[in-house]
Amino acid sequence: MNFGVAGNYFFNMTIGGVSLPFDPQMFQEITITQDIDRFVPVFRIAMQDAGGNLSNLLPYDQSASTVTIEIGSTPASNQLNRFPFRILRRISQIQGVFEMVGMLDVPMLYNSSISKSWSQSIKTTLESEAAEMGISNTDVSPALDYVKTLIRPRWNNAKWFGYLQNRLVGKGGEFGWRCFIKNVCGQATFTFRSLGEMYADPVKYNFLVGETAFQDYLPLFDVQVFDNSGILNSFGPKIQKYQYFDYAAGVFKDDEGTEINDQPGLTEFHLVDRSEVAEGNSILLGRTNEFNPDFTGPAQSAYANRLLDGVQMWAVSSGLENIVPGDIVKVLFAEAIARGNMFVYQHSGYWMVRRVVHIFDTSFVTRLLLVRTGVDTALQTTLTPVTDRKK
Repeated sequence: MNFGVAGNYFFNMTIGGVSLPFDPQMFQEITITQDIDRFVPVFRIAMQDAGGNLSNLLPYDQSASTVTIEIGSTPASNQLNRFPFRILRRISQIQGVFEMVGMLDVPMLYNSSISKSWSQSIKTTLESEAAEMGISNTDVSPALDYVKTLIRPRWNNAKWFGYLQNRLVGKGGEFGWRCFIKNVCGQATFTFRSLGEMYADPVKYNFLVGETAFQDYLPLFDVQVFDNSGILNSFGPKIQKYQYFDYAAGVFKDDEGTEINDQPGLTEFHLVDRSEVAEGNSILLGRTNEFNPDFTGPAQSAYANRLLDGVQMWAVSSGLENIVPGDIVKVLFAEAIARGNMFVYQHSGYWMVRRVVHIFDTSFVTRLLLVRTGVDTALQTTLTPVTDRKK
């Protein structure tokens, strides 16, 4: 492959099958983003176009609306990641600057609005829908391998998957589903898994907050930690109560809701104080039907989503072309190692990758949004322990 070499990375971009020469000085921005809450990876490119050759040129056929980007931090071909994108928007708002924005080329995700029904395993249904979109690799939870009749209105696939991930319950009571397409080593994988299952995955990367690598720990730079416990506490964090309209009985019902002890996590403690009032705001979830007879799935998923925002950490690493949302990573702080106790520092421990932003300039760096529900600490605390946590 013919890659442009810039700084510490390899980069190749083709538009409509035509490879473009790569010079970092021509580009104001090149980013590729994958997010656990976004169905597909997206890209944004802003480049200099002083002569207006790109800004004023209409694509001559559909192939000119495709962009393939290959990236790598090493020359090893088995580590390169390849993204076949489709351009959604061309922008020329600033004189001399041409921008392109697009997403992974999965045309049947948003375009086809059709009605369907199935009476088979949910796992089989999801895998067959992925195959129809042209995605052969799937990572669908075995907890969804049970038979259930599903009726889909005239929706596109994106709306249908969004509906399912907020309402399904696994055969073992799993909840908090995430549906997205991740791109690893040039292969797109349709993923439909619960937060609890992802929490139990083995650690994919080890990171050290510091300037240099240490053994198998990669350095993290520019770390920013956001503690959102104040927002959680204002909503009554220890329980999620809800209401729904019982269609058969013709009355509204109040449910005691799901408690914080039912929520899995990556830490020893949720960032919720034990003394917090258990009563939480009640949410209205609609009227009952065969799919949602008691709304357990939506209630637990809404609660899991809220707790997941408990602690967030933005961090920058050197370019990691194949790290993806849902990966479990371990982060250590240099201060904790110096003290001889890895868990003295409350933000050391396991984190889940929520968003990945690859940034290309004179060097290739990856900006990560890491999340978890609480903290690890060896100190005395009044926080709520996590009953189902990763060990």
